[in-house]
Amino acid sequence: MVFEFSTKPHNVSDLPLDTKEFVQDADSLVNEITSKWHKSKNYKYKLATGERQDVQTYYTHLHDEYWMARHSVIDATKHSWDEIMKYSLGARRLEDGSWTIDDKYTHTEYEIQYTKVLDKWGKVELESYEGFESLENKEHLRKWGSTWSHYELGAPLTTREFVEFILLAEPGYIHDDCAYVIQLVANHPVQSSHVHGVYCSIERFRLNKDNTIDWIMCTASDSGGNVPKWLQNSMIAKSVSHDVPMFLDWITAERA
Repeated sequence: MVFEFSTKPHNVSDLPLDTKEFVQDADSLVNEITSKWHKSKNYKYKLATGERQDVQTYYTHLHDEYWMARHSVIDATKHSWDEIMKYSLGARRLEDGSWTIDDKYTHTEYEIQYTKVLDKWGKVELESYEGFESLENKEHLRKWGSTWSHYELGAPLTTREFVEFILLAEPGYIHDDCAYVIQLVANHPVQSSHVHGVYCSIERFRLNKDNTIDWIMCTASDSGGNVPKWLQNSMIAKSVSHDVPMFLDWITAERA
């Protein structure tokens, strides 16, 4: 059964037992973006190195929810596959050519350093979720983590808190040339009095034979509160497209 990606909250018992099949379902969704979704605005950025970086956005409706996506092509002669894997997933290549992720939270530790709207974050232990102890099989949970995060999304929105499940899939997990960051809405109390928002997202990095890297991200979200959904939808494309140059500039600065 194909997993239904949405902003529906999930309990720890809802997380798929077959994580490879789950990642494959995410990959199948991403494969449709550039061919079947509606093409929207193309954002053009100038990187700190002086080079140009385009970010093409798309949108569609899935399960009665508005989804948007961004697609960018990274020059792997400027930012290598190993470098992108290190700073996006916290992944490293072993001597035998395989990949490993030592800490599933390195992704978020790095993300807060270049994402201006991400203000604070922390771990949510899977054991704290209702129903965890009653699970007979917990083997599949080794790939999963959970976080709370505070986002400063700008006026008219006040601070939003999100609680998410996160899964990182290193190259070779299902495809040798692809890696994934997948986040689902978690059914867990927020950690503060801030407005509770929700989002579901999939990121895929793919190394191409022409020495470029495709980076596609898609998301459905609701920041909560009294801001109309149409206004939220109009703001999100610019916000998430800006993540691309911020990430690449941060990597460049880390080299210095």
